[in-house]
Amino acid sequence: MTYRLADGVTVAETDGGTVILDLRTGAYRLLNESGAAVLRHLTEHGAQGDAPARAIAELSARHPEAADAIPGDVHLVVRALLEAKVVERS
Repeated sequence: MTYRLADGVTVAETDGGTVILDLRTGAYRLLNESGAAVLRHLTEHGAQGDAPARAIAELSARHPEAADAIPGDVHLVVRALLEAKVVERS
């Protein structure tokens, strides 16, 4: 499965994470560093189809103490981004 940022959605990096602005609705979302890593993998590696696995590997290496929870958390973030229609599957 591949992923991409939806049309009309823009992303800005901040000191504390990432802001997603949906220009279609005016809604915005703030992601912490971990959520931003998931989004980055989806948008930069989404066409390769293994973006969630790459995000899990990166976050598990960065936070080994939370490695058991990370796969579920990554899938929750992916689902939330899809439900908000800021990321699309193709």
